[in-house]
Amino acid sequence: LGIGVAEPSGQLELAGDERLQEYPPRGLVGDPLVFDPAGNAYDYNVEGHGVFKISSSLMYHASTSDDRRIYKLFDKIDTTPTHWNAFNSSSPYEATTNAQITTLYGGSTITAHFAEIQMPYKIKLKKYTLCSANILARALKTGMIVGSNDGNVYHVLHNVPDFGFTSTYQTREYTVDNTTTPYRFFRLLLMNTIGFNTCNMTGWKLFGTPGPTT
Repeated sequence: LGIGVAEPSGQLELAGDERLQEYPPRGLVGDPLVFDPAGNAYDYNVEGHGVFKISSSLMYHASTSDDRRIYKLFDKIDTTPTHWNAFNSSSPYEATTNAQITTLYGGSTITAHFAEIQMPYKIKLKKYTLCSANILARALKTGMIVGSNDGNVYHVLHNVPDFGFTSTYQTREYTVDNTTTPYRFFRLLLMNTIGFNTCNMTGWKLFGTPGPTT
């Protein structure tokens, strides 16, 4: 749990409640409801909340002991990494092969790897945390948090030129710039690593308040 975040009750939170809450309210582990056979997307039914959908720009699952698929980013276990490749092998280590296009509000586009979570309801995102993995050079350096209500066009919520990771298994907290509009889709754009041609991160936790139900 993040600092100042209460233990989740497991009950659907009411719109208009301004208490900071963590999303998803529990780790997304166990059997998903449905999944993309390629391993890029999963749906989880969280009791008292509804279905959370998570997806990624690619899947990595070398073996049972080397499972780095997207749900590892949301299992709330900070030693299980999610893996993206490929990034350029030399500076500035930008996303290359398998990177996908995200369309921003206003018509511009960003080409990057991504991790996405679709909530069962809208929330106003206030802050989030990210956790690095066991190799510092593979940590995310540059990226964005974007939000959407249709999964097609995204609004920039936080543009980060340097996430500031300085050690392995380091959890860092960030405050979101645009906190007034509720969204259902939240996407982490992975644009550059610190210094490697793949990216590993072990956790992404979101904190906010419920949006309107209608």
